[in-house]
Parts: sequence; structure tokens; C-alpha cells
Amino acid sequence: MLGLRSDSVRLTRYCPEWEELYKEEEVMLNEILHDLAFDIQHIGSTSIKGMISKPIIDIMIVVKSQLDAHKCIPLVVQSGYRYFGECNRPGRLFFVKSKGINSTHHIHIVEYDSCYRRDFLMFRDFIRENKDAAEKYAQYKRELESMYGQDRMAYRINKSVFIQRTLLSAGKDFV
Repeated sequence: MLGLRSDSVRLTRYCPEWEELYKEEEVMLNEILHDLAFDIQHIGSTSIKGMISKPIIDIMIVVKSQLDAHKCIPLVVQSGYRYFGECNRPGRLFFVKSKGINSTHHIHIVEYDSCYRRDFLMFRDFIRENKDAAEKYAQYKRELESMYGQDRMAYRINKSVFIQRTLLSAGKDFV
């Protein structure tokens, strides 16, 4: 039930197993990164109970500096991830773990004081705590899936607009 081709969008019902799969990955990452990882968090829709999601576990690794972020690269790669650089998001390093042609895990390495860390956690926590916002988010994701089921980039860009608006309407300062 975990995994999705990188070019497509397929939303699935929440699966309680996602939390266990995240925890297994968190243990492994803590073992290989030691004190380079300041914090590791389960982010994205798979971290929100009841939320429909692409069946891919998103993990945020928080480091103290860009130097520490770059020290993580070979360790994360050796653990089975492919490194994709910043992917047009300066200050965020991105990795993908796959099983066959399906991506199963994404890692985002960010600095502690970055807008990425703040916004990933703010949005996740806001959606977890606000049922109306969660329902609107799920409905919006369904609409995007129907429009962009074969275009992951368009899906992601349009979803980002919703996330920015949600953070702004919640009185958050989105950068």
C-alpha cells in the first residue's frame, strides 16, 4: 500500500501503518545520522490521521547548519535514498527512496531556523487541529488529483497555493 510512481498522483485513504513505517525509518535515520540530526519529524499528509494522501512517507530532518546538512548527504544516500539537490527550493535538500518504480519515502533536510521547518510543522499541526480546514484540504486534493493525476508537478504547485493561503488565513507568516 506504500509507494507511487513519480509522475502520477493517486490519493489513498489514511493507513495507520504509515505511522509505524515512519517510526522504522526514523530509528534508522537516527542511527546513521547520530548528532547531525537535531530533530526528525513525520510531515505531510501521511502524518495526519484520517487524511487522504499520496502513499509516500514524508520525513523532515532538521539540522543546525548547511554544513551539517551537507554532511548528511552521503549517509542518507548510503541508506538507500537518491539525492535530488534543492529542487528549486534553496536551503532544502531533497531525497527519494524507492521500491521498484514507486517512490515510498521523501526526505527533506532543512535548517532549524528555516521557513521550511516552520511552515511544514505549522501546516501539519493546523490541519491536525482544525477539522474544517482538514476537510477543505482533502476536497482540494481530490479536485487536484482529478485534474493532474498524471502531472505530479502541477499537482504539487497547485497544492502549494492552498497551503500558502491556509497559513496566511490562519494568521501565519508564510515565506
